[in-house]
Amino acid sequence: MKKLLLATAIASLSFGASAVEFTETIDFDSLKSTDSKTIDLFGYVPERCLLRVKNNSFKDVLKNARNVHDDIGGNAQNDPVALGDLLAWCNYGSKLKLEVKATKLVGIGSSNLFKTIDYDVLIGGQPLGNTKDFGIFKKSEVKFYNDAEHLKNKASKRSIAIQPEDAGFAKHGKYFGKMTVSLSAIGPHFGY
Repeated sequence: MKKLLLATAIASLSFGASAVEFTETIDFDSLKSTDSKTIDLFGYVPERCLLRVKNNSFKDVLKNARNVHDDIGGNAQNDPVALGDLLAWCNYGSKLKLEVKATKLVGIGSSNLFKTIDYDVLIGGQPLGNTKDFGIFKKSEVKFYNDAEHLKNKASKRSIAIQPEDAGFAKHGKYFGKMTVSLSAIGPHFGY
C-alpha cells in the first residue's frame, strides 16, 4: 500500500500537480503520435537606475579649511575633501545625468548660530557649482556617457568631493549641510 501511495505522489509531482480533464470535443481520428503547440512569451524590463556612494565615511569637512580670503602670499585655497565614489548605473539612455542639490554648511552652536560656510561641489574632479550659486537646494547637473552593458554588472564611477571656502576666520562651532545626488538617464542607447 505504501508503494502505491508513493508512486501516486511521484506521478502527480512529475506532471506539476493535479490532473484535469479535457473539456472540448476531441477528434481522435486526427490525432498523431506526437503533438506540439507554440506558446508566445512576453516580458518587460522597466527603466531602472542604481546609485551608490562607495568609501564614504563621515569626515570633518572643515578640518583643514584654515585658509583665508586673500591669504598673505597669494590665493591659497583649501584642498578638496573626498566624500567617496559615486557608482552610477541605468539600464536605458546614452548618457547618465547626476543632479546635485546642496545646502550651505550652517552653524548650529551658540557662537555660530545660522552662520554659513560655502563650498564647491566636484564630481570626477571637475567643479559642478558652489553653494553660493546653488543657494539652498538649487539643482546643478553633470552628464556623462552611460557605460552600462546588457546583462553585465558594470557601473560608471565618478569621485565626489567638496572644497570648502576659505574658512580660517569662521566662528567656532559645529556646522551641518546636506547634499542630495539624483541619477537618471537621457537619450537613446544603441549599445543594448
